[in-house]
Amino acid sequence: MGQTFCADLSWTTATAALVATFTISKVLKFVSALKAVDYLPGLWVPFQPLGLPGVILPETSWNPGTLNLLLEDYSTIA
Repeated sequence: MGQTFCADLSWTTATAALVATFTISKVLKFVSALKAVDYLPGLWVPFQPLGLPGVILPETSWNPGTLNLLLEDYSTIA
């Protein structure tokens, strides 16, 4: 009856579990935010264009870039 459970938990397994938990929580938060605005259409990007990844990574369909952000602002004013 006095058995103890000893799991061999490596750093890579623990790190992978933490990253998976963090990613799942962010996805659930994103879906919750979409529900809050009733799934309005718009530009959804994984990071902000003026943030460090948005500035460093090249412009793609996932990263509209900083110039696109500025042009969008000016098109709504004119």
